[in-house]
Amino acid sequence: MPPECLPTLADPPDDPRTHDQCIEDAIVWLREDKKRSIRAAGRLFSVSESTLRGRLNGAQTRSIEMASRRLLSKQETAEIASHARLMQSLHFPLTPRDIRVEAERVLHARSEAACKANKTLGPDWYTKVFLEDNPEMRSKRGKGYDRARAISASHNQLKDWYADVRTISLKAQKPL
Repeated sequence: MPPECLPTLADPPDDPRTHDQCIEDAIVWLREDKKRSIRAAGRLFSVSESTLRGRLNGAQTRSIEMASRRLLSKQETAEIASHARLMQSLHFPLTPRDIRVEAERVLHARSEAACKANKTLGPDWYTKVFLEDNPEMRSKRGKGYDRARAISASHNQLKDWYADVRTISLKAQKPL
């Protein structure tokens, strides 16, 4: 006998039961009596027959499956976002490429196997994972250099600085 809370065409569309709950109810209903068919459970609980077969054979829900495929946890991506915000506040904004490089460093530091295999994040990692986990970063764009930093060092100042560095390095190479 099916449960009384099954959705029917007369039920309102704001039924609080989720699709996963319907699948779980169908599996419980099937396991109560081995003579019940998967096809009948699918019709009764409004779940596809192939989904029920897969779940009975050990398939995971999509959300669980996708979470197990994540290379970086949500906490790790939040930490990378925090670092990006800090760099932005110091007027050294990180580009999406910089954020990706930092994320791959975290991945390689955490997993020796990923480091040995030189595993990289997927091509859409920044938009599909990082920005989904950290939606406040969507509006953050690199602001580049401000005017004061751009005009603070002239060509002559830089040329003098490189000459000093060259002199110091040459002195360090000569024996005393």
